[in-house]
Amino acid sequence: FFWFYLHIQHCDSMKIMLSKLKELKPTGDFYFEDVIIKICKGQDQELRAVNPPENFSNFGDLFIELQRLMIIGKNDDIFAKMDLYKTLASEQLYLEMKGEVLGVTGKKSEALDVIRQLEMLSTTQHVWPSRFAVIYMAIGDEKKAYEYLEKGIEERGLWMHMLPYYYPFYIKRNDPTFQAFMKRTWIN
Repeated sequence: FFWFYLHIQHCDSMKIMLSKLKELKPTGDFYFEDVIIKICKGQDQELRAVNPPENFSNFGDLFIELQRLMIIGKNDDIFAKMDLYKTLASEQLYLEMKGEVLGVTGKKSEALDVIRQLEMLSTTQHVWPSRFAVIYMAIGDEKKAYEYLEKGIEERGLWMHMLPYYYPFYIKRNDPTFQAFMKRTWIN
């Protein structure tokens, strides 16, 4: 249920489900869930107060930590964690995050190089259009980002529901164009 509510961005229900999960597994590690609820609610101040784990053992926790760091503007910390992310994530996920980080930190030409790497990768495996969209939005090319998002809707793309949790889209969460787009992903 937690993931269902994450998909439809029902933050309060996510919090209730997390409480139930913690009751069932009181010693569990719920870093990802705790942070994603704060992102869902737009609680930037609370995100500053988060104490991340000393060691990350899975890409999900590290993914959400990197998004948290972008939201609170700790770019130096992001670059320090990218090598670890490369070891934990798939090549596609790593390239997407690398392109996003480069774009958000103003390294547009390097982010475009990552897009070219993803394009090369797409000749041998399927690359979700949302991966390109995240990077294009990170470099400020909204037109190109929405073109890829349209492709994502056409193919009922995986991970479209996660877009509001990526920093380039997180900052667009109140934008009517992005809100209308997200409604279309839920319908599809």
